[in-house]
Amino acid sequence: MKKAVFLVIVLFIAVSIIPAQTEEDQSVMRRFGFSWGISFIIQPDVFQRTSSMGINFQVFDNGKLHIRNHIIYNGGVLNVEAEGIKYTRHSISDKITVGTIANGFFHSYGFLEGGMGTCGLEKSGIFENPLYGSIELGGGLEVLALKHLSFFAEIGFFGNISELFKDNAPAYDNGFMMQQKIQLGLRAYL
Repeated sequence: MKKAVFLVIVLFIAVSIIPAQTEEDQSVMRRFGFSWGISFIIQPDVFQRTSSMGINFQVFDNGKLHIRNHIIYNGGVLNVEAEGIKYTRHSISDKITVGTIANGFFHSYGFLEGGMGTCGLEKSGIFENPLYGSIELGGGLEVLALKHLSFFAEIGFFGNISELFKDNAPAYDNGFMMQQKIQLGLRAYL
């Protein structure tokens, strides 16, 4: 866990220090890309770390406005400290990002993400777990410092709903859990 966070920070520093290509040389955001990220819940009574991997592709680009679709696999551990329970979560989600590029090197965007997955107690098998749904709304900043590689940081608010939360974590009304999340990661464009 600490090694992954350290790796993301080192890569962010490297991407920030390496001089970017000129605007003529740089194809800012290509049509197809891969992403990897690590996210953290920023809430006092809940700790979560999740890794995500995904593919993304361009939906619309007119030189100023960029719309991309991201298909993402998320997996990780959710620790509800107040209840003393650890959950494992796996999901597939779809994220739509809408944003602009400033100076050819910074891409700011807003996003809407929704997905379905399984969420179960720590030692249960993935297909034994009940389903859960999630929806997230937030914003991000992507540093396009290299021709095919970028670093991104996102912050968002998301809600999860599952029968499991209602049964095992009564603090969450009707199985709904609202959380805040920070995600750091890398995107490679082809």
